[in-house]
Parts: sequence; C-alpha cells; structure tokens
Amino acid sequence: MFKSEYSKIIFYLFILVGLIQAQNQDPSNLNMLFPEVITELENEIRMEKFDRILPRVMRDNNIDMWIHIIRSWIPDPLRFELGSNSGVFIFTDYGGDRIERIAFSNQLRDPTIYDKVIKENTRDESIIGNAFRDGTPVEQPGSQMELDIRFAGLQKLVIERQPKNIAVNYMDDFSTASSSEFSPLTDGISHKDYNLLIETLGKKYARRVKSAEYLIMDYLAGRVPMEIELYKKFGVIAAENLDREFNKVIPGITKLSELEGNVFLRVPDGREIHASDPDPYVLKRGDLFTILHGAGDK
Repeated sequence: MFKSEYSKIIFYLFILVGLIQAQNQDPSNLNMLFPEVITELENEIRMEKFDRILPRVMRDNNIDMWIHIIRSWIPDPLRFELGSNSGVFIFTDYGGDRIERIAFSNQLRDPTIYDKVIKENTRDESIIGNAFRDGTPVEQPGSQMELDIRFAGLQKLVIERQPKNIAVNYMDDFSTASSSEFSPLTDGISHKDYNLLIETLGKKYARRVKSAEYLIMDYLAGRVPMEIELYKKFGVIAAENLDREFNKVIPGITKLSELEGNVFLRVPDGREIHASDPDPYVLKRGDLFTILHGAGDK
C-alpha cells in the first residue's frame, strides 16, 4: 500500500477518535457524532473496493459483465458497497486496470464513484409508492411507472460491450444456509425484475446470463485497508457499549428495559423475554441474557 494511503487512514482515524473525545459523548451512535466524516470514510471505502477488489473477483470468477439489481424496500447485502438502496448497477471488465461502473439510480450516496450515472430510468419511489399518495392516485392509467423505464437503454449498453457472460444477483448453487432470512446474500433480484431483464437483453444475451452468487460472496469477503481499520474502531466502540450496559445490571433491581440495544433473556422452557415486553422483567442472579449492541447502525 502506498504511503499516501496509510496517511489517509491515520488522518481519518485521528479525526474519528478526536471527535469522540472532544465531544465527551456516548460513542454508541457514530452517525450522530460525526456524520460528515463517516460519510466520507464510507465513500473512500467504496471507491477502494471498486478499484482493488472488483477487478480481482470478476476475473477470478470469469465474469465479463455484472448486473446487480436492487429494488426499493427489499434489503440487499450490497447496498453499502454500491452506495444505494435502489437501482440497476452494471460493471464491465474491458481487461484494463479498472472495471467500468455505470449506475441507473437516483439514490446514490456518492455518484462520483461511478463512471456514468443515468437518472432518467428511475423515480424517487417505486411503482407502489407512485401509485397512491394519501389515498389519491398519482399516476394516471397508461402513464409510465418505474417498472416501464428502469431498464431503458440497458440493451444498447450491453450490445455495445458484447460480454461473453453476464452475472446477475440470483442464487443457483448455494442453499438458503448461505443467506440471511432477512437479507439474502446472493438471491436479491425479484422475479419481476428478472423477467424484465431477460426481456430487455434479448435472446442472444439472455442466454449468457448466469448467477453472480460466487462473485458476490467474494466481493463481500474482500476487505481494503481503510475498511479493516474502520471496523477495528467499530469493534472497540461495540465492546465499550456492551461493557457499559452489563455494568448497569444490579440483580433484583435492574429491568431488561433499562438496558440499551437488542436485549433478551431465554428461560428454561425455551421462551424468550424481551426488553420491549409489556411486563418489565427484573433481572436476577443466574439469568442468562443477551445484549446485541453495535457501533450505531454500522
């Protein structure tokens, strides 16, 4: 790694630690303490991963083009890495030092990490959000909705690049054990979007579509130096949060609801008692309880 990159990591971490100490605040929520610094750090990490990790994982998996589709309101494991909660993202390997990055999205946290951003294909909300607002129809019959336009221009883009294969975010070999019940790691594309994509690509390129599951897992597993250092700091903050909450506990006095985080207790019959239950539970000696508390929403 170059000297300038080490300097950048040290600079950001110096600011991060200094802000916590200067404000003398509970560091459990990083976003509240220094949102601008965290946003800049996240954008730097995304750019580094595009530059360092993306070429390697695409070539390791013999992928010429990767199309990743995220639908609003559907949790996607790459929403942080791609910097968006909705859109169509196209990555093409020309064989050079970097991968071309194109986004069909108007919800990008940092548009500068992409070579080209196309906003005409998207709306602020998806079809469901546009159909009604406050009980009143917003879209008139026959007018375009996002589903009608989100892939507009994609076929031309693909034909110009002539990929030998196209990886798409659906699961093929992996089982559900490779995913999360709330955020499927490699199976994020909806059935509707898949059908629209295949129709848009046309027969020639539709036959070249394959699962991106291995590529996605490799990309998520890849870490860049700045990311590693940042997560080290998150780990320290999370540990401090847990120590603080456990130190609050006085058997026979402290209630579950008085502890911060996702707090629950499992009783011998297998039931779980939660801090949010209507009847406050008072902790006693011998109780086995769990606190899930990270560093803000990171």
